[in-house]
Amino acid sequence: MRCLRLLIALVVALVVTLGASAAAGPARAATLPAGVPLTERFTQDLLHAALAVEAPGEAFELRLEQPSLPLANRSPLATEIAVEELELDAASGRFSAVLVGIVGDELRFRLPAGGRLQRLIELPVLARPVLAGERIAAADLEWISVAPDRLRPTSLREAGQLIGSEARRPLQPGRVLSARDVQ
Repeated sequence: MRCLRLLIALVVALVVTLGASAAAGPARAATLPAGVPLTERFTQDLLHAALAVEAPGEAFELRLEQPSLPLANRSPLATEIAVEELELDAASGRFSAVLVGIVGDELRFRLPAGGRLQRLIELPVLARPVLAGERIAAADLEWISVAPDRLRPTSLREAGQLIGSEARRPLQPGRVLSARDVQ
């Protein structure tokens, strides 16, 4: 019973309404099937959905620090998990929330959750393999979302840095390119 309450609280805290008060209620809820453990993936998906309502079009990476997952779920019934009391410190990127678990009409847990939210940036990458000496055209590019702290100082961040340039060596699609890759 204690694990179930902890599980329900965890899920509810992760279904967060960004910038909304607790009185406003959860931005999103999801159902955890009976007996299925609460996983990090389930929780992240729930938070992403809640945050997307508040920040449409924003790409971000979510890193959970609390609670430690997975959590066992011994409930013989499905648990509705909602996110409440979501708070985000824009300066630090830290967030906190409360996961609320409800089975039937009964509140089963309130679980604190927290972590870090990092905004992602869009970068151009190759959509197809490019041979050494081949010129790169706009049609050869697609865009991916990347955390800024995962880039090197020489990473190319603008399509204009690639369009019309020549590959110095064979280049693979989907990879962030650097100034060393083109001329």
